[in-house]
Amino acid sequence: MSGAARVLHIASHMGGGVGRALSELAIYNRSAATGIEDAFACLESPQDARYARRIEESGADILIAPDMPALLREIAAADIVQIEWWHHPLMLRYFGALKDVAARWVVWSHTSGLHYPAIPYAFNRAPQAFIATTTASLPLLDQKGKARGNILACVASTGGFDDFPAPSGARPATCGYLGALNPAKIHPDMAGCLEEAAKPGFGVDIYGDSSVNPDFENFARKHDYVRLHGFTSKPQDVLPGIGIFTYLLNPLHYGTTENALLESMACGAVPVVWNNPVETAIVENNATGFVVDNRKAFTTAIWRLLDDAALRQKMGSAAAQKVRRDYSVAASAEKLAGIYRDVMRRDKQKADFAVAFGKTPHEMFLAGLGDYAACFTQGDEGAAQRRALPFLYEKSKSSAYHFHETFPEDAQLAAWVKMLDKDRRIIESEQAVPKAI
Repeated sequence: MSGAARVLHIASHMGGGVGRALSELAIYNRSAATGIEDAFACLESPQDARYARRIEESGADILIAPDMPALLREIAAADIVQIEWWHHPLMLRYFGALKDVAARWVVWSHTSGLHYPAIPYAFNRAPQAFIATTTASLPLLDQKGKARGNILACVASTGGFDDFPAPSGARPATCGYLGALNPAKIHPDMAGCLEEAAKPGFGVDIYGDSSVNPDFENFARKHDYVRLHGFTSKPQDVLPGIGIFTYLLNPLHYGTTENALLESMACGAVPVVWNNPVETAIVENNATGFVVDNRKAFTTAIWRLLDDAALRQKMGSAAAQKVRRDYSVAASAEKLAGIYRDVMRRDKQKADFAVAFGKTPHEMFLAGLGDYAACFTQGDEGAAQRRALPFLYEKSKSSAYHFHETFPEDAQLAAWVKMLDKDRRIIESEQAVPKAI
């Protein structure tokens, strides 16, 4: 690759972990002279503009909510076009118009495809390079074949840890959790695990919006060893005071890089995680943390760490060293630059992303459901399975509500939203009935 390569990143928005990762990537490429010239197209106006501002301050070009002619001009001017992917309905709106556009296409998938949202077979094969954000995705994606000779790789989507203090001194004998608390994210037995571990000397500090999970919030308010602190916008101020990171996630969660986990480890906290593929790809059991699969194992791990200051120090130091080395912005940027060099050896070509998802908005929604599509196509017969899957009732995160908001004209999506509303009323009525003791 001679000279700078202009990479146009097309993202639905610049919020959350993706916005942080992309902004830090742009800053690094500018400062380190990697030969990559980043440009950005954000399909909707950001609700949180801080990462868009950081991109502008880095000197990189950024378009906000461009119309199609402007987007096509940017694509034509780019050496590489990278789709920042997480099954956002707004991105799908654009795919039909891009199917006849030639480019060197790259997809960076910020969802794992292990559960929901699914990664359709044809989508994995369409670009010249498909990049996962967790190694847990690679066996699944590799099974889908590389018939077109596309590149398959993994690069963590991380904003780095420069603004997080490195561990120093003894690690505190404290437990904590920071992150989303909605039922689709945390483990359904998180309350049970905390209750099992509770004995004199145990307490856990919870940082996150508990209002999204009334059941867990009610549990926490009944037990003084669970301390709710609400959402914090500055995790770097909180994480250094946590010695043990109790990160128990739903086996069907939608995360990949899991920045809260990485940031806690970068600060020297020892993670105790459930044995989900994404977390076990990050945490090495008995070396940089503990991996558990039941209440007893969780309790054993917690109290082993609480009782042994030397073990906390040793494992916390190992965790910090690993993530600061392997999940830095520099590590991700250099991996991406290597992939871009390979892609630049190829000619621009058309990639029909739309064919992987169907023609109508409700077909696009179903494509992301994968094995869970029957929950909707079976109507009332799928009600019991639906009600057991909290992620289906999220207002965002590629849910039916999210798609209906983007495509209000789709009658089938409107009907499915009504079906989910009916489910929610049933769930709420069942929760209102006192349980027998």
